[in-house]
Amino acid sequence: MNNTIRRQVKELWKLCFDDNEKFIDLYFNLRFNQNVNISIESGNQIIAALPMLPYTLTYFGEDFQTSYISGACTHPDYRNRGVMHRLIGSALARMSAEGMTFSALIPAEDWLFDYYAKLGFAAVCDYAMRDIIYTPLKQSCSKIERISEFRPDVYKYLNFKMHKRDFCIQHSDSDIKVVMEDMKVEENGNVWIASRESNVVGVMFVYKENGINYIAELLTDTNKVKQELIQAICNDEPQAPLKLIAPVNEKDEHIKHGMIRIVNVPKALQFFAVHHPDLIMNLTIDDPMLSSNNNYYYLYKGRCMVSKEKLPGKHTEFTMTQLAQFLFEGVHPYMSLMMD
Repeated sequence: MNNTIRRQVKELWKLCFDDNEKFIDLYFNLRFNQNVNISIESGNQIIAALPMLPYTLTYFGEDFQTSYISGACTHPDYRNRGVMHRLIGSALARMSAEGMTFSALIPAEDWLFDYYAKLGFAAVCDYAMRDIIYTPLKQSCSKIERISEFRPDVYKYLNFKMHKRDFCIQHSDSDIKVVMEDMKVEENGNVWIASRESNVVGVMFVYKENGINYIAELLTDTNKVKQELIQAICNDEPQAPLKLIAPVNEKDEHIKHGMIRIVNVPKALQFFAVHHPDLIMNLTIDDPMLSSNNNYYYLYKGRCMVSKEKLPGKHTEFTMTQLAQFLFEGVHPYMSLMMD
């Protein structure tokens, strides 16, 4: 890779984000490369950049290629000139050419939710934050251990459990390796596992921040194993408050988190139609950033017809943000372990 590009993007990242040196070094050593980076230059200087990290998004139980925008940044001297708007337009065109169905991101600040909404992203990903009240168990049946190195059997279990969620960003084994390296570098996280007869039956990712332990992911075979893992972290640090970050249910307060944009509208609508076989609806889509999406769509009993010509009948007009809200209404897609 061109070391000049890496160096310039790294310096731009330092200028725009309040991340510590250890995290930045890890990110640019293990995640950043020319294949995922896209940037804009003025002269020979990079003034805006964003990496597009490959993920998959499980949507109605099936995995779709998804590009995660990580660390989008513009040099302060070039802000409010439409530079990032142009860059995201170029990024979306590249995503479309590479066969992506969705794009996702997590805004670094609250005001950015409105900014990205203007570019077609919708704040459809949320989570719940629950206080954990520890109740000691009378008997533990699992072997509980803390691990610091990647283990294929643990990843296999994690991947299997995460795919039980119908709407979820999934992680590759290489991505989990980076997450675990980040824990070691930052010295603020641990991975705990539970096993029975040498089989993994539970996994828990824990981060510590401002004296509070946050369970960022907790996946187990049974509620008993869940309690055993919670007991382990509570015994390890009995004075530290413990909070669980988890997918929402109807009783939870929903905390806004990530955003999703549709990159390939025909593909997304076709799959949506399959899972809504009783739906009959005519749509007009307006996508100012990807002209390939600007069509008329006719959903009829499990199928989606695409036309450049408007056929007779009432049409519902959607912006790209409204379309994403429609396709993810009520399903709460979940993102975890994103190192945001």
